[in-house]
Amino acid sequence: GGFATIANDAAVRLAASTVGTALTVTADAGNITDSGTVTADNATFTTGTSGADITLDDTTTTNAIRFNTTGAGGDATYTRTGSINLGLSNVGGALALTANGAGNITDSAIATATGAASFTTVGGGSVTVDQLAVSGAIAVTTPGAATVQNTAGTTIIGPTSVTGLLTITGSGGVQFGSAAGNVISAGSLDVTAAGDITDTGRLAITGTSALDA
Repeated sequence: GGFATIANDAAVRLAASTVGTALTVTADAGNITDSGTVTADNATFTTGTSGADITLDDTTTTNAIRFNTTGAGGDATYTRTGSINLGLSNVGGALALTANGAGNITDSAIATATGAASFTTVGGGSVTVDQLAVSGAIAVTTPGAATVQNTAGTTIIGPTSVTGLLTITGSGGVQFGSAAGNVISAGSLDVTAAGDITDTGRLAITGTSALDA
């Protein structure tokens, strides 16, 4: 398979493309979006301007996809049908991943986000993200099980709905809810924290809960 590298001084809008191996896209002064079906074995997307976003909903990778943005407003939003393998990433703003069509969400390298992060599977699938360094709230929605491991200070769990087992591991404390109105629901709960386990929001666990702090 071949490689494709795109570097543009302004924004990048991807049309329909097929890349056999690695796709690398850099927008030095603008956002990255797609307007047609883009397929690649693996892909890396990078914005160079503070606050520039990456928004992709027609891009499919067989293996890892990576996002790099700068600044608190530099968000990365990715939606696809099928599973998502999140590779080495550094997002200055918020990270949002949605896997439709019974796909899973996993990570294969450290994924850093200064803002919040959300992981959603629709129609089936599960969420396993165990190499996170997310400073903001982490929200998970899945009809399956979810595993979250975070190394960025206190792990904050935002509004979450997990039908199966929700497993949380934090290198510091674990806080359920980023605001008083947040609801964190799960079939069962297993939490391991190096610090305190607290709740600002409301827990709604239908099965058993195991807490280790």
